[in-house]
Amino acid sequence: MHEKYYNVLGIRTGASKEEIKKAYRKKALLYHPDVNQSPHAEARFLEINRAYEALIGNPPIPKREASPPPEDPRKYGAAGNKQRKSQVKTYPPGQSPAEKAKRRRDRLFREGLEFYRKYKKSYKHKVTVFITWAAFFTGTVLALDHFLPYHKEKALVKKKYYMLGTTTAGSMDYVLILNDGTKTNVEPGIYGHVSPGNTLVHVKSALLRQLVRTDIYDPGYYVSFPISNFAHDRFWSFLLLLFLPLFRYKLDRPHVSFYFVDFTIRSGVLVGWVFLVIQMILQAG
Repeated sequence: MHEKYYNVLGIRTGASKEEIKKAYRKKALLYHPDVNQSPHAEARFLEINRAYEALIGNPPIPKREASPPPEDPRKYGAAGNKQRKSQVKTYPPGQSPAEKAKRRRDRLFREGLEFYRKYKKSYKHKVTVFITWAAFFTGTVLALDHFLPYHKEKALVKKKYYMLGTTTAGSMDYVLILNDGTKTNVEPGIYGHVSPGNTLVHVKSALLRQLVRTDIYDPGYYVSFPISNFAHDRFWSFLLLLFLPLFRYKLDRPHVSFYFVDFTIRSGVLVGWVFLVIQMILQAG
């Protein structure tokens, strides 16, 4: 008869009391209803208690290491316990919040990708690409014009005179007649320092022939007059403005930053580029 109880505890027949107690604690902790949630745990736990009681006597209270104490069912009452159980929500397949959020992200990604493909075929994108490469070409020319060696045009001053301005009322035009018969208008400061017989040197940029400086030479006499030049005076600012649109290719993906950069290019960069080109044409003329 006792052999059955030894088998329940999983020990040999005739085991000592210490072995029985040790096997009981192990089995009781394993099948205690508060620890083991299987449907047969309670029946197995009672069977272990009966086996220990038959072999030793009254079973000791097993220690439950690292196990939280059971909640008192009276704490919330019958209605409260029922409500707590009802708060554990179950969802049909594919209807959980995480799955819905994933489907929403996938849908937004597909819509963004479709908008990106349509935008790449639109006229706005084509205009932006044109402005980008036009600005890059202009910036490259401007950089070469700034760094390449300047071009110098020398001429001997034959005569000088001034007269009432023909363009603005009340203004004066200061004219120099050079030895080749050409006439050139100069600033009042240059006109006051130059004399017939002096050598006049116009220093111009390499590619765009923008007047940068005017030098006056004479034996034992030299004076230089820097000329205000719109493009050269603001060279670094315009270089940044013209090369900045290339940054759009770094952001070329279905993202709001890409569309924002393209809008900036079509508005701000276009205005700056047109303004610069007009100023350079006027000064070259």
